[in-house]
Order: sequence, then structure tokens, then C-alpha cells
Amino acid sequence: MKKILLCSEFYDPNIGGVEAHNKILFNYFKKKKIKVYIATSYNSKRVNKSNIFEFKIKGNFVRGFSGETTKYQNFLLKEKFDIVFFNAAQQWSFDLALPIIEKINSKKILFPCGFSRLKSILYFPYFKVIQNKINHFDKIICSYKTGKDYKFIKKFYKKKIYLVNNGSDKPLDIYNQKKIINKLNISPKSHVFLNISNVKFNKGQGRVINLFKQIPIENSVLFLMGQNHSNIYYIYIKLSILLFNKLNNKKKIFLLPSNEKIKKQLYYISKFFLFGSRIEYDPLVMYEAIVSNVKFISYNVGSCEKIIKKDTGFISNNDNAKIEYLMKNFKKNKKKNKNVKKFYWNIICKKYYNIFNS
Repeated sequence: MKKILLCSEFYDPNIGGVEAHNKILFNYFKKKKIKVYIATSYNSKRVNKSNIFEFKIKGNFVRGFSGETTKYQNFLLKEKFDIVFFNAAQQWSFDLALPIIEKINSKKILFPCGFSRLKSILYFPYFKVIQNKINHFDKIICSYKTGKDYKFIKKFYKKKIYLVNNGSDKPLDIYNQKKIINKLNISPKSHVFLNISNVKFNKGQGRVINLFKQIPIENSVLFLMGQNHSNIYYIYIKLSILLFNKLNNKKKIFLLPSNEKIKKQLYYISKFFLFGSRIEYDPLVMYEAIVSNVKFISYNVGSCEKIIKKDTGFISNNDNAKIEYLMKNFKKNKKKNKNVKKFYWNIICKKYYNIFNS
């Protein structure tokens, strides 16, 4: 294994689960002295383009494609990679490979990332194509057996399906909490709640705000951190926050842009993570909350019910049940969980290395 290509629709500086996942794998294989490359969409804001192949392509199998589609397919056919890793289906970097998958000489590995559109009528022809092409992949990796992707693939794939969950970086062990609080301009007596997601409807910031409104704890602060997609939903969230802060003196909401350093500091001082997402697979923020000893309170989405236990959080579609759990655990101090090391990315990446290298 000398040369690897990681394919995803978007990549740094875009922010999201798939982008973070590929970046972590990229850095890990690079440290292993393996030549590793990224194939992704062109981004004019991208500064570091080292080992990145950019393509001006938009769309997917169902919506249709536009841009340098032939260039990308020729790239997959002509470039000599030992392994090509497709991170997520239902997007162009995977969908354009489907028609030519049997002609790609590299070993091909798929991480389907949930098949969220599996039940959509519009996607029936798409999944019929995947059904017919699935055995041209040398290996397939899913995060958990109860996922829609695993159940679908299990019906048609003749080889082993590998199971590897997502993970998290190590949390801050020691930091000046007073310094963080001063930097964020909040009171030392504030009770901090956290949500980290790109600001989009399916990420459910509106649900999180509604839940926070119902929490009867004074001096509470909710931090929403996420990339601004400049859409109608972002404007709605911004207005909701302005209205909430105007009507409330003892509870406040702040919307922050994505920032890795501040994110780790927020985990350090937060007690609860409120998750409102409508569609998820195996959310990275869930693992980040677990390893940071922040109680993860979420709707039943993706792998959350499988991963979250009583000591790490609570899963329910009922807001009253969430608030009841939150109030019972509010006065309890954060306790370090000794079993979180299995979720560290260095452990997870070793599993990927062994799968890729076998």
C-alpha cells in the first residue's frame, strides 16, 4: 500500500462530518509515510492544495451532473492508485465512479455513510444500480449493523462487511477555565449548553433553541457553533436568537462560527450537548461529547441510540423526557469516563489501516 486516493464531494475548508473524516484519514496515512491524495470539489477559498485533485463538478446520479465529469472519470481510470476510498454515496465523487467501477484497476473501498435516501422513490433506480455494481468493490466499511446501508448491502454483497465506528480527538485535559469564560464573555456562574452543527434545516438548530427555551435553569447559556450556509434557515435561526435574547435576561444564546480551538474549549466548560439533527449517520459530535464527558441529549437519529448510554447521555424524541433527564443530572459533576479511549481517532485509524493494508 503505497498510494491512496480519498474521494469526497467536499473537503477542507468545507466543514462537515465527511470532510473531517477524510481529513483525519489523510493526516494519519501521511504520518505513515504513505502517499495519500484527495479528490474533491473545487473551492476558491482553498489555500493548501497540496495532494488535492480538484474538479469543478456539481450534482449526483438523481439530480444530474454538471462540470468536469469526463475529466474525473478519466482520472480514476488512468491514475495509478493502490486504493481508492469513496467516502459517502449519493454524491458525485462516488456516483460518477459507478458506471466505470469495474474498469478502475485500483482496489476500491466504499464507506456508504448511511444511504439516507434509500426509501425515496426518486432514488429507487439509483439503488438498483448500486445493487448491480456492489460486488465490484473490494471492501465495504459501515459504522453499525442496524444502519440502512449495512442492511441493504448485506442482501447483495458477497464479501465481508467491515464495521468501524467514528471517533473523536482527545479532549482538553487541563485548561484555564477562567480564561475560556473570560474569552467567551460569559459569567463564571453560567451553566453552559452546547450544539455544534452546520446551520442547515436538517441539523435542527431550531429544535435545539425550542428545547433550551423550556429548560428552567437560570444563568444558562447556549452556544450554537456551525458554518454559515447563508440560507433562509440561517436567517431564521439568527432572528430566533435575537428575539430570544431580547426577551430573556437570565438565559442567553450565542451563534459562533466554526473554530476548532474554541470548539475544544466549549466542550471543556459545557455540561450538556443538545442535538437536534433530523438526519445523521454516525455523528462525530456525539463521540466528541462522550470523550469530553459532556452529556449528549438527542433525538433518536442515526447511531445515537446505539452508542449513547445512561452515563453518557439520553436519547428521546420527547422534549419533556429530555428535560426530565437533564434536571435529574444537572447537579451532578462531570465525571471522567474510563472507557472512552476506544473512541479516540488514533485507535479508529489503526482499524482503517489494517483494513486498507490487508
